[in-house]
Amino acid sequence: MELESLRRYTSPVNLAVFPHLTVGLLAIGMFFTAWFFIYEVTSTKYTWDIYKELLISLVASFFMGFGVLFLLRWVSIYNMNSQGFQPDVTIQMDLSQPPTPHPPMHLLPLGLP
Repeated sequence: MELESLRRYTSPVNLAVFPHLTVGLLAIGMFFTAWFFIYEVTSTKYTWDIYKELLISLVASFFMGFGVLFLLRWVSIYNMNSQGFQPDVTIQMDLSQPPTPHPPMHLLPLGLP
């Protein structure tokens, strides 16, 4: 199998849609989360229903989970590939040179960081 004959994988979701999906899914998730908290605070032992709690919490966690997933993809923190989630950022450190010491903050002139 030649590498040139393979087609490049393209995501089924366009990258330009990630901000809109993030805001929309997180807003829906926060709505259901608020509904769940209000239901928990206002329900009594006579009006309490476990199935309603489970349904509201599952819907809230579904939307919040996918909202956070698209948030992480939007800001390029996680890169999805065939091996699962891989960090998109690598830190390069030069260990051949000793670290440069920074002066204490009280010795810095005013106006400089």
